[in-house]
Amino acid sequence: MYKMTTYEEQIFKTLTINEENLTSAIEISEFIPKVKGKLISDFWIMVKNELDNISKNSNFKVFLDEDILNPISKLYLYKNDNHIFRITYEHLSNNLSIGLWIWLTNCNQDKTKEYKSKVVKNFEGWHTTSDWWLMYKDCENFSLIDTLIKLIQSNNVENFAKIKAQELFDFATENENHLNYMIENCSNK
Repeated sequence: MYKMTTYEEQIFKTLTINEENLTSAIEISEFIPKVKGKLISDFWIMVKNELDNISKNSNFKVFLDEDILNPISKLYLYKNDNHIFRITYEHLSNNLSIGLWIWLTNCNQDKTKEYKSKVVKNFEGWHTTSDWWLMYKDCENFSLIDTLIKLIQSNNVENFAKIKAQELFDFATENENHLNYMIENCSNK
């Protein structure tokens, strides 16, 4: 026997009370991934545009992956045309992470590990065990309803985009010394 909570049972009765209700529910459920995808994509484009504006008088350049819905999609700030070390938001359509990301296969791994071992104590409360990150922490989860609700117009999505852009830019300026050091000393030359 299939068990349901009282709430689930009420929804089941509403959706199966007639053919029209069930048909509408199925049609809506089939369209939900497209709605989520558009909300998320439009949001990150807004964040990128905000970052372009915020960073225009800095040494940072902005990059946004074309496929925002890719599980490892990124929005990041980088310097000196060096994409190996970057201040990054990663997993734009899922459990968002922020941190200093390392393109591990394209850097001097020994020098990178040596630097990381020297500075890791400065990042209490951050994840520091990944080889692909100097440090990172988790942010919002863009696959959850609570976050998706922030992406609709009536909830001032533009303000949320400004907040996320400013968060990444502030993190970049606070950690610019680490980024500069790694670009200068840990790149493959």
